[in-house]
Amino acid sequence: LVYSLAVIAGQAMFFDFEGSGLGQFRVRVEDPDGTILQEDTVSDGEIKRFDLVAEKSGRNLVRLHPLTVEDISYDLRASVNLIFDE
Repeated sequence: LVYSLAVIAGQAMFFDFEGSGLGQFRVRVEDPDGTILQEDTVSDGEIKRFDLVAEKSGRNLVRLHPLTVEDISYDLRASVNLIFDE
């Protein structure tokens, strides 16, 4: 799964990931050039938050990659809150 988010430089981004079910996912956030900004794994019952400030304008990608065979029954929810600099 890949989420794409258009941002402008200096924009704050908050990603909340909550895992439920079997298996593990690797969560990776990349900037428009493909540079990895943050990366972590999420398992059942875990909640991870990524707090980022966009250094470049463009589309950031959030990639979710299954790490285990049980990913079929894995449910991952992501919410993104954007705050613009004034």
